[in-house]
Amino acid sequence: MTRDLVAFRRPLGGQYTSAYATPLLAALMRPVHEYEERVEPVRVRARVLMTDGLRFAIPFGDGTETIEPAVLPDLSASVRTAFAVLCAHSVHKELEFSLWADAWLVGTDRSAEAARRLMLARILPPADRAYVSHWALMTVAFPSDAPCLAAQTAALVASLLFPAGTFDFNARAEAAREFA
Repeated sequence: MTRDLVAFRRPLGGQYTSAYATPLLAALMRPVHEYEERVEPVRVRARVLMTDGLRFAIPFGDGTETIEPAVLPDLSASVRTAFAVLCAHSVHKELEFSLWADAWLVGTDRSAEAARRLMLARILPPADRAYVSHWALMTVAFPSDAPCLAAQTAALVASLLFPAGTFDFNARAEAAREFA
């Protein structure tokens, strides 16, 4: 299957990292790709090798055509944080976390202290749906790291749900825009 996507191209060698369905999802996930080096967002037409519902694996070289540079939206930390909370809240329904997430989403308590309290009260195993809530809590508890933590939260949700690909990341991303 061939699709138009937004991918990140490494400046040296021109290789592509993961690709995303929309510029908004690409903007939300960009911090993961810029962990070690700057990447250039580009619109591509590519053969999709695999998807986890969030990212699309595309081939390097043959099967991928660069269309144009991609313009990504500028996103506030609150939009990125809302994306993490919405993703985690959708897959982890533990009562204590759900109460905290609901309070954060409606604006009654967005304090880092509340997130830290809940985070420190629980020790969670990795690769568990509850672990996703830990990442969302860290996104709120440590606002200076929100861009990368929010992206990691979404990536963790995708890996837990793979290969289903039924989680609508774009709907959560669009809902998160309301928190700008």
